[in-house]
Amino acid sequence: MPTFKTLGLNSLRVFLCPLIKEGIKLKISYEHIYGSEEQFDLQLVKPILDLQDSREVNAIERGWAINEGKWYNCRSTRICLEQYKKPQKVSGYNFTYLKTLTEEQLNQVEAAYQTFIDYKGFKKIYNLMPNDPRTSWLICESDKINAFTMFTEYDGALESNLTAWDYSELKKSIGKHIIGYEVQVAKERGLEHLYIGPGYGSSAVYKGYLKGFQWWTGSEWSIDIDKYVMLCKRDDTIATLEDLSKLYETS
Repeated sequence: MPTFKTLGLNSLRVFLCPLIKEGIKLKISYEHIYGSEEQFDLQLVKPILDLQDSREVNAIERGWAINEGKWYNCRSTRICLEQYKKPQKVSGYNFTYLKTLTEEQLNQVEAAYQTFIDYKGFKKIYNLMPNDPRTSWLICESDKINAFTMFTEYDGALESNLTAWDYSELKKSIGKHIIGYEVQVAKERGLEHLYIGPGYGSSAVYKGYLKGFQWWTGSEWSIDIDKYVMLCKRDDTIATLEDLSKLYETS
C-alpha cells in the first residue's frame, strides 16, 4: 500500500498540535521528497514517526498505522465497539481467529484474494504477510477458505487492514458479515476501537455507514459521515498534478 503523503506546511501542523497539547512523547520528522514552485506550487513531504518511549496505541490513536514495518499517517478509520452489534451467523460457514496459517490455509487465502481483486478490478497493492509477527487472521470457511481478514496487531490496538472474499455465494454477503466477527475479536481483547484502515476513494465509502464509524481528520476523530463520503468521492477526481494543485489551493 502506498504511504500517505502530506502536502504543504499547513497540513504538517495538524500532526504536531495534538502531540504538544497532550504531552505525548512522539517525535515526528519530515522527509522533503518533491517540490514545484513555478508549475504546480506543491510540496511533497513524508512524515516519519519515532515512538521514543510511547506506546504504539498513542500513535494509532493519532492517525498513524504501520505498513510493511513503516509508520505512516493517513485518513484513518475506526469503529467504536460499544456501538456495534453482535455478528450474525452465516449458515454453512465458520469464522475462526488464527495467529498463524498452515501452508494449505495460506494457499487458499491467496486464491480467495486473487479472486477478489479480479472481481473488483483492483490492483494487488496489499502484500499478504504470513511471517510478520504483527499479522493475525480471521478466516471464513465452508469446505475451503472463502473469505479472510488480515489483522495488524499493535501494543494496545488492533487494525483490520485487508478483508477479501471470493464471491462464491453473493446472496450471503460474507464480506458484509465478516466485519462483525472482526469486532468480536477486538471486543474479546477488551479494546474500545477496531481500526479498519485508511479511508480513500469511493471503494472506502461503505466504511462510513458502519455502526460506530469515526475517521481521522488530521487533528481529531470525526463522526461527520457526509464530509467523509465527500472526501472519498473527491479522491477519485484527482488524476494529475494539476488537479492536485488546484485542490490544494482551494483547501
